[in-house]
Amino acid sequence: MHCAITINTAKKNYKKIILNYLIFIIPIIIIFFLPVKDITIQKMIADLSARNLFTDAIIAVASTKGNLEIINYELNTNLFNFYNFKINLFFIIVSTIPYYFFITYLKSYNFLKNKKINQNYLLVVIFPYLSLFAIGDTGRWINLISFTSLTFISQFPLKKKVQSFKLTKQKNLQYLINFIYFIIILIYIFFIRMPHCCDLQKKGITIWGGISEKILAFSKIISKDKDDFYNINKRFKE
Repeated sequence: MHCAITINTAKKNYKKIILNYLIFIIPIIIIFFLPVKDITIQKMIADLSARNLFTDAIIAVASTKGNLEIINYELNTNLFNFYNFKINLFFIIVSTIPYYFFITYLKSYNFLKNKKINQNYLLVVIFPYLSLFAIGDTGRWINLISFTSLTFISQFPLKKKVQSFKLTKQKNLQYLINFIYFIIILIYIFFIRMPHCCDLQKKGITIWGGISEKILAFSKIISKDKDDFYNINKRFKE
């Protein structure tokens, strides 16, 4: 289950927000300073292997001395790996910055009832998720960040209905801006895929793919392409 944190900026300040986050310090300490027993790890690997399921994460944990050591492994895989880092950074921007500038737009054109809204609070609210990019699972954190950003902005009532998103009074320039928006949205929906985790460069995974690749793959399956990659019987076992 996903949950989103919302902050009423008129009632809370940064100090109170940070204080609320400190509540999670104790469980974090418990999780990362109590090592997992070897017998537990081996049992998990055996159970997953018996079902032909993903075991890479468990094996990675098993290769470290304890839960705290896995952080070093994840940092080197995601944060200090430039290939992974730039992909994570790209998705951080596309899941956060649009909401940030949309709040700025609503304030600038006097759409919001509350004029004291500070869009910087959005960055404070999603910071815990941003920090988790260091330990991978890109898709999971992007999903949470997007939900949080949407929930954050949705809590502020509008003073008047937004008829159209216009950045300029010049029609020709606005048409150009709208066209650029359309192209960006088209590319993002059909040609961009969101990697899940791990060493993306080693696996040759990029951000490109999306629905367009799914359509191509489906057409090859229907046409019974000879490539084993599109052979459902060979790729998916009972």
